[in-house]
Amino acid sequence: MIVKVSFELSFLYNTLIILYSPFILLYRMMPIVFNYQLTYFYFLKQDNNLFCEAKIYSKY
Repeated sequence: MIVKVSFELSFLYNTLIILYSPFILLYRMMPIVFNYQLTYFYFLKQDNNLFCEAKIYSKY
């Protein structure tokens, strides 16, 4: 009985992971995007050349 319940729970958990993995990836990627935007604004305030360098770094 206990084994069956745990198996069903693990199956549900795996399906949830499969369903939500793209959302988790997006959630993980969001801070990186925000960091790039923050660096853009920071370099834009500091110096124009640094801003261009930041653009180049973000592409590669």
